[in-house]
Amino acid sequence: VDAHGLEDKYWRLVGNLLAQLRGLSDGYSSARSQEGEPSLSEIELLMLTMVDTDMDAVVVAAYTHGRLVNEHFKHPNKTTGVDEEDNGESTTGGGVAVSELYANPYRSRRHHGHCSALIQLAPNLADLWVTHATWDSYRAMLRMVKYLDMPLPGVAARRMVFTANPSNLYSADDFYELDTGLTVLETSITNYNSSLWAEIKPQTLMTWVRAMVANRLARTGEEWTEIQDRHKSGTCNNQWMVVD
Repeated sequence: VDAHGLEDKYWRLVGNLLAQLRGLSDGYSSARSQEGEPSLSEIELLMLTMVDTDMDAVVVAAYTHGRLVNEHFKHPNKTTGVDEEDNGESTTGGGVAVSELYANPYRSRRHHGHCSALIQLAPNLADLWVTHATWDSYRAMLRMVKYLDMPLPGVAARRMVFTANPSNLYSADDFYELDTGLTVLETSITNYNSSLWAEIKPQTLMTWVRAMVANRLARTGEEWTEIQDRHKSGTCNNQWMVVD
């Protein structure tokens, strides 16, 4: 962001999102310190922010180093150590190696399936219906509709409405209504080819950042797609639908 400066509105908006993330971290840590509880660093809050989207990036790092994603992914027939079925990859506490997790379509759908979307013409072409449903575990029921009104310089969209978790800076569902007249939604595409993770490089922007920048700058579906495609990370791959 610093390398591009404030003259580039794309990177200015990226910097704005990072500043908001820093504000969340500062606010949370300030409140926790008064209670004598642990604070959260910016990187820790960023990891929490990516739980429902770009955690694929964490999977990449784990796979590269032969480690678990986390200990919540358990194999029903394994309890400890390394198993021949895991091709020698390290597991702990009965967990599943990353390559196995993503090679098994059922397990991948079970842990990463997240939403459904529908775009349909009304009878007699009277209207166009756009709807989105997020399905998740009970822990994810704490959700809200956010309304942002931010008169940022150089943007097309000042106001947007989206569904999200309370601390998120974006909609992880994703479902956005913008005052440019765009409706933006997506459903995620799971990567079943673990060899593709080797193609991911760190010199990119996470999907949620690119989507929010595209929301601010685009006036048409074509513009949104072009902007969101810049600096793509290869994580949280989605089928995006933009109604303009």
